[in-house]
Amino acid sequence: MPLWYSVHASNYQGNRSQYGLSWFHKGEHKEVFAYSAQVACDKHGWALAYTVEAGNIHDSQAFPTLFSKIEPFQPHYLIADAGYKTPSIAKFLLDQNITPVFPYTRPRGKKGKLRPKDFIYDEYFDCYLCPENQELTYRTTTREGYREYKSDPKICAQCPLLSVCTESRNHQKVVTRHIWKEALEICEDIRHQKGMKELYQKRKETIERLFGTAKEYHNLRYTRERGKSKMEDKVGLTLACLNIKKLVKMMAGKPFYFVQICQFSLHFASLFRKYKKDKTSNEVCLQSEIPLRILNGIFLPLLQASKLSRPLLSNEVRSNPSRLSHHLRGRCLDGLGQSLENHSVLPLLRVQAF
Repeated sequence: MPLWYSVHASNYQGNRSQYGLSWFHKGEHKEVFAYSAQVACDKHGWALAYTVEAGNIHDSQAFPTLFSKIEPFQPHYLIADAGYKTPSIAKFLLDQNITPVFPYTRPRGKKGKLRPKDFIYDEYFDCYLCPENQELTYRTTTREGYREYKSDPKICAQCPLLSVCTESRNHQKVVTRHIWKEALEICEDIRHQKGMKELYQKRKETIERLFGTAKEYHNLRYTRERGKSKMEDKVGLTLACLNIKKLVKMMAGKPFYFVQICQFSLHFASLFRKYKKDKTSNEVCLQSEIPLRILNGIFLPLLQASKLSRPLLSNEVRSNPSRLSHHLRGRCLDGLGQSLENHSVLPLLRVQAF
């Protein structure tokens, strides 16, 4: 079965804009200061990559950074929500020989007015035809990459559909078309292919479940972290914990379960031992010590029970908890991937280092 990835974005609310938060519009009625997190997972629900941006950064703007982290996995399909359904992303994925699977989006436009789909594009003559069979010719291309097609004001002034067509004072209708609109139309054809609807519905079993668990059981609905860097640490550690929980549940009751968990914990221990002393010191909140206690409680008993008792964290790292999060950021998910690949825990999952 081809490998596919699901991409989703969520927001975590805070209370200060000076720490990297920005004004976030949640729905039509709620506005808050928040971070925006983009996460990618595979078909089994394993979190593989993530990014954290300010709340006012659109999902499509954060996509290049997220895609650079999952590109080494060479996915065949990429399932994303409506926030990533843009002509630029569609063309980029098609050029990479990746099949994008986007959801259905309702036609935009004012109620009681003509919608963009009511104007037919003639590819041969490069023009639009209105419902009254009048031609809208090409005029210019904007800096944002949109081609503008405008009607003849003299003809529109006598049109019976003028009141539902345009509110322009000079009675001129303007229709825009992105230069990569063809790529988005190809994605619409892909959406209607057999099996794509069922494939998109898998999102609720993978990425949506991952976000729901993180918000309900790991306190990611709100955040007390100040600063984008600390928020990245929190999201990264949370996703790593979710992957570890998934691994433990999957290996329960299987042979060599205890040995493989010990080997996995040794990989984390090697990361801590390689940590070099940082000359800078940052003041951190006492809550930053929570990951220390969690990781010690998970891995240290396993090391001791396997008669490979070694200090998981040096006294140097214990005395400065902020250095742990900086060291683990970007490595927790990588560490899980290397462990799964080396010990063949998941034969159906292709895992590579970032």
